Parts: sequence; structure tokens; C-alpha cells
Amino acid sequence: MTWVGFLLAGLRLGTVGFGGGLAVLSLIRREFVERRRLLSDAEFAEVAAMSQALPGAVSVNAFTILGTRLGGWWCGLVAGWAFIWPSFLMMLAFAATYPAFRYLPMMDAALVGMSAAVVALVVVTAVSLARAGAIRQRLDAILAAAAFVLVALNCIGVLEAVLLAGLVGILARAPKLGPSAGAVFPPWLVMILIRGASLSGFFALAAVFLRIGAATFGGGFVMIPFIEQEVVLHHAWLTPREFADAVALGQITPGPVVISATFIGYRVAGLLGSVVATGMVFLPPGLLAIAAGHALERFSQNQVVAGFLAGVRPAVVGLLGSAAVSLGRSGLPNPGAWVLALAALLVLLRWKPHPVLVLVASALVYSAGVRLSPLLF
Repeated sequence: MTWVGFLLAGLRLGTVGFGGGLAVLSLIRREFVERRRLLSDAEFAEVAAMSQALPGAVSVNAFTILGTRLGGWWCGLVAGWAFIWPSFLMMLAFAATYPAFRYLPMMDAALVGMSAAVVALVVVTAVSLARAGAIRQRLDAILAAAAFVLVALNCIGVLEAVLLAGLVGILARAPKLGPSAGAVFPPWLVMILIRGASLSGFFALAAVFLRIGAATFGGGFVMIPFIEQEVVLHHAWLTPREFADAVALGQITPGPVVISATFIGYRVAGLLGSVVATGMVFLPPGLLAIAAGHALERFSQNQVVAGFLAGVRPAVVGLLGSAAVSLGRSGLPNPGAWVLALAALLVLLRWKPHPVLVLVASALVYSAGVRLSPLLF
């Protein structure tokens, strides 16, 4: 398969890939396993597992790894960026028109309704990860609870929580790792990751989203608390309500949740800012995905990597819980919005509808509620 084939496949799947990581993985499997017959189910399972182990968006990682395995590094690079491009353009349009439509009464109500659905989706993602094996033993439960409490109370940052949880996972496997385990966190790498961006303008924007892309494991929703901490609390580039809107708008594009970086970059520094933020947040996981595509078996069996991920997985569950609390505080302004979030959560847990349907339904229900019951909404 040539790079042109990956370009066209990426653009097509990136346009229709609604529903989040696992839903998009099923589309990618259908394209490459069933339709094109370029790899087996077992080979695709390896790709899917590795894409979830890397930082960044699962669907983009998987497509980049596939491109690299089937056509070399250039095909991997083309595949990943082609997959992102449709969502980038959609989010860029939302960002450019945001000042015009945000404060229209009906649009304001629709965004609050979508924020309620996003809170529910974050909670459901945490529950799904826990059920899928992220929490298997007492240490996992402790790491999840500690990450939730410490980040929700702003005792430590999200990145610090990820690094500490990964270090605990490595130490828990210390007898299996030998003396080389200490090399996993060289001091220079830790300093680069933990230091806040001190430069201004585009350099600060690039540094912030480069760190986010390099350090957020577990998929799109996990990036939400990290992005909020940097963009809202640290740099004050967006208000809490604007950030909640960015996340909600990111959910109605076909791409990963982290495409919200495009919106944030545009709000901070216009078109060039959107390009910088989007490029930087996808750069580290893209490079790792290309490396993994070249040496998938060796990478997946590395004991240091396995120990780090064993600590990060349960912490991700707690981080998602803190993200739901934070988004609820900033995006749900009244009891009616909280009731709607609870109702959306129950619907998602019981019937598992497509996330986009829940987003649209929540927007319509909240808009109707504003007209019919102004005291509650």
C-alpha cells in the first residue's frame, strides 16, 4: 500500500471516525483486516494494544503504527496526519466562529447540554477502563484513589501524578528489571517534563502542548485535566467556561478529544497558534508510534515500559474522575445541568448508545429545559 493509499484512507476514516478510540479502532480494523486483508486479526490486536500503551490519542497511534508497519516511516507519518486533518479543519472553523455564536441564547444552552454529556462520557470511560483491567489489585486501587484526590484538590499536577504512578509501577517490578531500571527517568527528562513553559507567545504554546503530547497516557479524555491545568490554571489563556466549550466542541468532531488543542491555539494566537498547538500535541506520540511500528515486538516486551504502564493505568482511572469533577464545576452552571449529566451517565451505562447521539440529545434536552423550566435551568 503506497503513501497515497494511506493519505486517502486517513482522510476518509478521519472524516467518519466519530465515537472515540475504541469505535475508531473498529473502523480501522474493518479497513485493513476485513476489506484490504493486509494483516491478520492477531497482528491487528498487537497494533491496538501498543496504540493504547503509547501516549496520545489511541486511534491516531494505531493508524500511524499501521502505516509504518505496512509502508515504512513515511507512510506512517502521512497516515497519522491525514487522519487528523479533517478534525483539524472542523475545529478551526469552530474556533474562528466561536465569538459570533457562543453567546447566542440557544447555542449557549446547547453547549451547556453537551458539557453535561461530556462529563458523563468521562465517567463512563473511567468505569470502562477499571472494568477492562486497569484496577486488578490493591495497589491499583490505591494509585487510582491517590491520583483522584491529589489532582482534584490541586495538591499536585496531572503530569506529576502520571510520573509518580509510573515510578511506583517500575519499583513494583524492580526485582524483574535489574540495575538498568533507574535509566527510565533520567534527570534531564524529568526536568523537561515538569518545568512549566517560561517563554511567551508561540514558544510557550509549543512547549505546553509538546509536554501534554509526551506525557498523557490512556487516550483523549486523560488529556483533559492536564490541558486544563496548563491552559486555564497556569497560563489563563482560556476561562473555565471557554475550556469546557472547547472540550464539548472537540467531542462533535470525528477526531480525538485532544483536537481541542486546535481551538485553544486559535484562541491564544490565531491561525498560526492553532497549527503550533496541534502539531506539538501530536508530535511526541507520532514519533513514538513510528518507532513502535518499526520494532513492535521488542517495544511491547520491554519490562521497564511494562512496569511504567502498569503504574499509569490505574492512575488514569483516578485522573478521569478528577477531570469529570473539574469539567462539572466549570461547565455545569445549575442543578438542571447536573441532573442531565446524571441522566446521560445512566443511559450510557445501561444502553451504550453512540456518544454523538448522547451529545446531540443532551444539547436538545437542555435547550428545551431552558425554555420550559427556567428556575431549574
